[in-house]
Amino acid sequence: MPHCFIDVIIDWYSKLESVVKWNSVFSKPYSVSCGVCQGGILSPFLFNLYINDLLKDFLAENYGCRVGSVFFGCFIYADDIIILSPTLCGLQEMLNVCTWYSHSHDIVFNTKKSVYTTVGKKTHNVVPSSVFLGGVALEWVKRFKLYRCNI
Repeated sequence: MPHCFIDVIIDWYSKLESVVKWNSVFSKPYSVSCGVCQGGILSPFLFNLYINDLLKDFLAENYGCRVGSVFFGCFIYADDIIILSPTLCGLQEMLNVCTWYSHSHDIVFNTKKSVYTTVGKKTHNVVPSSVFLGGVALEWVKRFKLYRCNI
């Protein structure tokens, strides 16, 4: 990536301010010192660039699902991450990598919005052992919420 492009992004993001709107009343502007602009056209790209090393860590540790030699253990878009593992033990190992990555890269994974499920006739209605992200037990669900996009 050209150095001048990086300089522009650094300059742009170092001057970010935001306000809170509550019942048509706006707060005073405050400085934003981390994260990406919600809805920004570059935000998904910048997040993926920042999180790419997490994928490399999964690959290096040989965690996650594969079909043949192709890795299907992690899908990322914007700030949403789906982690796939053939076993709960493997899922826990991947979540341990996420915990380490969050500490080393100053990222917070929202455990209140993080859930897991199991797939298969024999396991779908049986609550499995808990898995943990950053020491917090994640909620097991039978189904994920699906969001419909109207394009």
